[in-house]
Amino acid sequence: MVKFKELHLKELYDELVMGQSPSSETYNDEKKGLPFVQGNADMKDGVPKIRIYSTDPKKLSQKGDLLLSVRAPVGDLFKNNIGEIAIGRGLSAIRINDQYLNKYVHHYFSWDKRQFLKLEQGTTFTEIGKREVRNLKILLPENPNEQTAIATLLSKVDEAIEATQNSIKAAEKLKKALMQNLLTGKLKPDGTWRTEDEFYEDEKFGKVPKGWEVKKFRNLTKQITDGVHSTPNYQESGVPFLSVTDLRGNKISFDNCKYISEEEHKFLIRRCKPEIGDVLMGKVATLGVCDIVETEIEFSVFVQIALIKPNDLVDGNFLKFKIQSVDFNNLLYTKAAGTTIKYVGIDSISKIKIILPNSLTEQRNIAKKLSEVDKSLLSKQTKIQTLQRLKKSLMQNLLTGKVRLPEDFIAQFESTVEVNHKIEIA
Repeated sequence: MVKFKELHLKELYDELVMGQSPSSETYNDEKKGLPFVQGNADMKDGVPKIRIYSTDPKKLSQKGDLLLSVRAPVGDLFKNNIGEIAIGRGLSAIRINDQYLNKYVHHYFSWDKRQFLKLEQGTTFTEIGKREVRNLKILLPENPNEQTAIATLLSKVDEAIEATQNSIKAAEKLKKALMQNLLTGKLKPDGTWRTEDEFYEDEKFGKVPKGWEVKKFRNLTKQITDGVHSTPNYQESGVPFLSVTDLRGNKISFDNCKYISEEEHKFLIRRCKPEIGDVLMGKVATLGVCDIVETEIEFSVFVQIALIKPNDLVDGNFLKFKIQSVDFNNLLYTKAAGTTIKYVGIDSISKIKIILPNSLTEQRNIAKKLSEVDKSLLSKQTKIQTLQRLKKSLMQNLLTGKVRLPEDFIAQFESTVEVNHKIEIA
């Protein structure tokens, strides 16, 4: 099997364009001239995010170019998926007409960040110039078929990741719409819309579904309290001790939590003991993030978290989604104090009014609908993590030659490389 070889980037590209910023007097947001991207800050999700235009562009990038960040942070790589755009001093455009070699180079520099870090350490202003870009090193197999096979395989994983990400965005959009309509009673759990005659007028909430009531938060709970006010003695292992950061994404997570001793935990839970069915809600800094306790794992919580024990009038999962809703979060922030760090007290939370069905069955059916979307989201997020781990492993092994693709797999790309070569010659 042929070996891998190390080349400089200048041996692979067809053209290298170092960005140059036009005069700020030519900038506009009226789409006059060409789209202008200055640097890393004008990128999102690996592609340009157009904010401004320039009527006097200096340096241009074409569709398909690789855009390399040459100013802090050095080494981030993007793709021009738009067309002709002006690029500023924070970017360089790498033009490689061979589409498969283009993909290979993109994957390689997305993986190999070490040489960028070395270059950064050797410069005062954390930027690199044309000479440094030209001399970037890249390792690739001598066989063009293998280059194409690796680039294609990694691109297929990228496509799967992108498709899953788009699916997640669609599911999040669906959840947002369902929460807005199910939790206000506009939409019934069976998917039908309530008619005008199925509402009554409330002085504060406007139209409220018949069979729903306005209740203060405290009337739906057996207890609302907050966690430990003083910082306990942390240790490397023991009983999990959760802060508001462990509720990020509306999911209770023990992955990065701190730990306290068994003795201290027993002392702390005399006042505040989380149990299955309780709802935990962020009340400091990140207001309104929440999840329901579904684990038998013993743990304690910090003062940043409100511990809510629902009573017999409300389903815990329904209450969880109600707290996560935009309307409830807006109410929380209106009652919050603090400038730099927002916080809301237990008393203020207790006085918040919400509308909900009198029927526990309807509450549970609403929560079930929303939980189904959550399960779908979790499945998709798990798939993303699996694909990202797969890509990391493939890059580590295929781009270094540690693992070689089977000869028969590589051979199927021979015709593709030949066609691409003929196009280049033409």
